[in-house]
Amino acid sequence: MIKFFRKIRQKLLSENKLKRYLVYAFGEIILVVIGILIALQINNWNEQRKEHQKIAKIYERLILDIENDINDLAVRIEGYKANEHLYRKVMNDSVSTDLLDEGLSRIVANIPFSSKLRNTGIAQLKQANLSDPFIQTMISRYGDLDERKTNYETRIEALSQELIKHIRDEYPWYTEWISKKIMKDNSSPELQAFFVNSMEYRNFVTHSYNLIYNNYIRIIEDTIDFLHKTRVELKRELNPQFVILDEKKLLDFAGSYEMVEIDCPIVPDLEVGMKLPVEINSNTLKFKDERFDISMYLYHELGDTFYEPRFINAFFYFERDNNDSIVGLKIQTKSSEERCNIELQKIN
Repeated sequence: MIKFFRKIRQKLLSENKLKRYLVYAFGEIILVVIGILIALQINNWNEQRKEHQKIAKIYERLILDIENDINDLAVRIEGYKANEHLYRKVMNDSVSTDLLDEGLSRIVANIPFSSKLRNTGIAQLKQANLSDPFIQTMISRYGDLDERKTNYETRIEALSQELIKHIRDEYPWYTEWISKKIMKDNSSPELQAFFVNSMEYRNFVTHSYNLIYNNYIRIIEDTIDFLHKTRVELKRELNPQFVILDEKKLLDFAGSYEMVEIDCPIVPDLEVGMKLPVEINSNTLKFKDERFDISMYLYHELGDTFYEPRFINAFFYFERDNNDSIVGLKIQTKSSEERCNIELQKIN
């Protein structure tokens, strides 16, 4: 090609056609410039594609972190709410020794597991140094909620340690209390009197209740709500067609299901006839195993398919009849090493 253009230039010069030569030379320069611009544009497209792929991977990692955080925080709320009735009985002065069997002596001393929100995805996002307002707001909100959550975990832990120190320094039955699970029938009268009748313990419980139920749980609920919304936005960034089902649409999937077929060696205790309720929780379905007391939050994936990231990458496929009503559910895992297939029928 270069040889071809050189011959044209030499011919024009030899024929003394200067004007035509200048026009031709200018055209050749334009072609070179256009070629350079095209090459630059292609390079820009390639760089943008690589950048989009990099950001997409960060979003996918962040979504995984969010889903695991939501599950962990939801389990924590459930644990505290299971003990709320004990707190209320103490504060209402309606305690009996029977409540020792339910863990009355431990409700303040149970130190919460303090942990930061998973930060792998958010750290990668910070390193990407993106100027998008949504990203900047998300990073800031992430930090604020995590700091508030950690602050109350620290305060709850400090109160727990204060109670433990107080009992250790003031009461001879400390060793008895710390060394075994306290029940009504295995504990001394002096120990029982402290947890059942003393104003000291009631004050500790009241303070703990205020920290946990009036503050900490609300922060966790705010954090879960923020994580849900952030996950939806990230999903939409990855797939503009992504649609989150609202609570009204999710009602179709809720109900009680009965196992009719099981091929699940990784969970050997499952039995045909076992009933599993599926409930609504925010923009997810809550799948609660009554026998094993396991809760999972199912995220909408596509159509009638949901998935739960912590349960061995399990997918939940809801089945419809000719009238478009939900009649069944299939649970499958995607890993061949952790294979599991369960079929259920909806019974109400």
